Amino acid sequence: MPISIDVARQLARRGYHLDTQTLATIEEKRKRVQVIAQQFSAGSQRQVEGDRIAKSKGEDTAKLMKEVADSSAALKQAEASWNRSRTNSLK
Repeated sequence: MPISIDVARQLARRGYHLDTQTLATIEEKRKRVQVIAQQFSAGSQRQVEGDRIAKSKGEDTAKLMKEVADSSAALKQAEASWNRSRTNSLK
């Protein structure tokens, strides 16, 4: 039995209602944002290393810098989505 259902039952005995469906939705969105953040971190580290190597060879790093900017934008979008869903669910 998922913890949230057990907690919901315990709270119900005390007169409180825990919306387990909303809780599950929030948790799923949190997991997606966490995965994106982890992918961004790993990708960012690879991109920084690639940038260092390219600069040491005198190569143009504009493409790498665009990839970093695109990854950063994707992370910010995921975080904004998470914050909106969390805020909306707590109303």
